[in-house]
Amino acid sequence: MSRALPGELSDWSAQLNDLADYTLGTLSPWLTRLEHVMGPLVRRPLQGPGEPDGVDGLARSGSWERLLASEWALADAAPMEFLRRASAGEQSFLRLASTTPSTGFDLVVLLDAGPFQFGAPRLVQLAMLAVLARAAAAAHARFRWGVLQEPDGPLFTGLASDDVRRWLDRRSLEAVSRPLMERWHDRLDLAQDGDELWLVGAAGVEGFGHRAAEIADAVTPVGRYVDVAIHQPDTPPRRLRLELPSDRRCTRILREPFARDARRPLGATDAGFGDALPMLFAPSGRRLVMRLKSGDAAAFHVPNSPRGEPGATRVITARDGERFVALGWHQRRFAGLAVDGHGLSRVRVAGGTESIRVTTARWRLGDLFEGNEPVMRLLFENADALLLQGPDGVLRRLRTDATGVETVFEGVVGVCQSHGRVVVAAMSLGQPLELYALSRDGQDTRTLYTMPPSPSGHVPRVFFGHGGWQGPDNVELVAAEYAPGSWRVVQGRYRLDLEVSPGTRVVGVTQNLRFGSEPSLVINDGQRVTLEGARDTWPLPRTGANVIAAGCNHADAQVVWITDQDRLTVYSLEHRKAVLQADLRRLEQRRGSKEAE
Repeated sequence: MSRALPGELSDWSAQLNDLADYTLGTLSPWLTRLEHVMGPLVRRPLQGPGEPDGVDGLARSGSWERLLASEWALADAAPMEFLRRASAGEQSFLRLASTTPSTGFDLVVLLDAGPFQFGAPRLVQLAMLAVLARAAAAAHARFRWGVLQEPDGPLFTGLASDDVRRWLDRRSLEAVSRPLMERWHDRLDLAQDGDELWLVGAAGVEGFGHRAAEIADAVTPVGRYVDVAIHQPDTPPRRLRLELPSDRRCTRILREPFARDARRPLGATDAGFGDALPMLFAPSGRRLVMRLKSGDAAAFHVPNSPRGEPGATRVITARDGERFVALGWHQRRFAGLAVDGHGLSRVRVAGGTESIRVTTARWRLGDLFEGNEPVMRLLFENADALLLQGPDGVLRRLRTDATGVETVFEGVVGVCQSHGRVVVAAMSLGQPLELYALSRDGQDTRTLYTMPPSPSGHVPRVFFGHGGWQGPDNVELVAAEYAPGSWRVVQGRYRLDLEVSPGTRVVGVTQNLRFGSEPSLVINDGQRVTLEGARDTWPLPRTGANVIAAGCNHADAQVVWITDQDRLTVYSLEHRKAVLQADLRRLEQRRGSKEAE
């Protein structure tokens, strides 16, 4: 189904309709510049009127077999009026529709998937593909495209999401060569006058006598760019430089440039929550916080055994026009970062604000949070500063005595606060994922571990879990998906590689206390939660409902899940029993009845 695109892209619906908003925001400034530099295709004379294609309206002339039935009825009822209308040209005929006449030439685009086009150049290739598809439609040409390194591979005819994803997954160590092009010449048979072949890729694509777009990374002291040179016969190359967005945005587009469709896996958004894991544990592991459907934020006390009695549940009520976007703790007090309708943010602490001077500090952060954003971590350094893990992959420091905002880390994919320190998992485009220990004041960092390199376009998922006290200095248990389906689990010097089927919904990592404390991935298949390790699989008790969100306690051997019946359960792997069960609907009903009073 088509959608309305912004004004400057309104004529690009056929090419860009399925792309996600974040992809459109990146490509839109490039499209008009590329189109201007490339210029229009030469229009060829149209061949013939086109093939008949049904009817599309009425006409005052036509063959008698297309005369309307009502006109023939008039001939029986009033023959003289029928003749008068025929002589005056007033009769109605069905008008034939026809297909758009073809110009009779092909436009074929071959995209270089070689080693010099990994990463950011692929974004420009995607933009060039859209520009050339639009140019082909305007010139009534037959449009086809494929991967240059696959002369025996498929040729696609449109920008269908599955075809583009298939291309993004193609990578080759083979550079463009003359034998490769000869195989394409034999296959395409582009000897007909007017047929065009475009080569889009690294330096060298311009040396085969065809139209070409040469794309190359350009790293400068002031930023990252991509240089593009358009080569066409009998004209000098036309060049331009395109500015790249953040590394995280580039990686996100390469991983999934299209908007999610209705076939997405069942997730917490189906229950009104804002993220696949809308729950966060306190550094001690004894509190679990989450944002409720009503917009309020709640903190549950988590006992360390089934015999323990849960403490009181703390709730921070969202004021009119506010929504909580980040949750955390300060001096054992539950706190939330609220954003109002004007994009201004401020911290609110449960039980009062006397312990931290935050009521006068406001930060303009509303642009960071769009729609049903995830619940992000709010990490307090001291009474004068706090850390915010934002949805854009940036870890920021917010000063509570002013409105200043400082960037601490970029490319952040995970943060954990435990053992008196903050551990950050971050990566740059084209670089492996690294784990860093952040000092208390946030000024100093220490590299803890470097994960194996990830394939181009893959954004690792990272989970922090409870690993007991095996690691030196109580080092956190960390699992990272450095490649699709390939996980590396680390704790201190301990290493474990696990493989799962791509698409498996891994939601955390923890100890498998049933099998010698072996680290295991926590998997949610929608019906129950299972621990899967190298030598043992441990299915946890069935819930009797769909599990829409699940996770782990990084400070204890506990797994938490929420069902589609709004039941919250924290399950102890040590005791093999639930230590906390809560009915979220009843909690919200109590809040609603108090407000009514």
